[in-house]
Amino acid sequence: MALCDVDYQTLSQALHAYAGTSLDRRRAELLEARLEHIARSRGMNGVTPLIDHLRPPLDDSSSELVDGLVNCETSFFRDTPAFEALRAFVLPRVMERRAETRRLRILCAGCSTGQEVYSIAILLREHFPNFCASRVEITGVDISAKRIERAAAGVYTRREVERGVPSAVAARYFQPHDGQYRAVGTLRAMAQFRRANLAESWAGFVGYDIVLLRNLLIYFDASAKAAMLTRAHEALLGGGYLLLGAAETVSAARRIFDRAPWGGYPIYTPRKRAEGAGST
Repeated sequence: MALCDVDYQTLSQALHAYAGTSLDRRRAELLEARLEHIARSRGMNGVTPLIDHLRPPLDDSSSELVDGLVNCETSFFRDTPAFEALRAFVLPRVMERRAETRRLRILCAGCSTGQEVYSIAILLREHFPNFCASRVEITGVDISAKRIERAAAGVYTRREVERGVPSAVAARYFQPHDGQYRAVGTLRAMAQFRRANLAESWAGFVGYDIVLLRNLLIYFDASAKAAMLTRAHEALLGGGYLLLGAAETVSAARRIFDRAPWGGYPIYTPRKRAEGAGST
């Protein structure tokens, strides 16, 4: 059954208030299927009772509904040009600047179930093994406690691993675990995961060399995009880099970022922040 306009508006307003994101009418069929699945799992007869039960304001107990409304598609090494940009352009320059401290901090916003975080850890170990002996910290952040829990466990199905990781590489970095595959301890030691709503605040997320904000801005309106990009700017160290999704730009905050000289993928560097600026 198609969502009526009232139900759609209720969901849209609640989701925007809770997570800062917007619903996409073009994905209505998928949205309805997800909501129907949640309703059945709760023993409800149809989507409308579910929506009535979850009137705004939404809170953390409504995370299952948020998961159903937001596209959480992810995979290992998703969007190959992004990882090529990290390997060939971003990481060598960051490591050159951090040669003295030998510390590397990376933030993955909207990390879902963690594949992006572990992909970066694998990339570092495969191409920059000497630097991995240093202090490397890759932080994944997501609004969903359920997804963060799974990311921290580092356990994936065979299909999930095979989808993006070559078999020879997978053999080095994943071990059989209860019929699935778990990221090895050396990868998990490089990763940490935190549940946070970055649409509300980036408090505590500062001092990063690289921020990945890939395929997240597409869910926000213009003002929310500008706020998110401003916070990403404040989270970056001088000389750091911001990576967006392939179809995303910093147009909502173009005054605080410059495009990096790399043609294969959208990479940005923060302009020098005003004196006295701080994180929010």
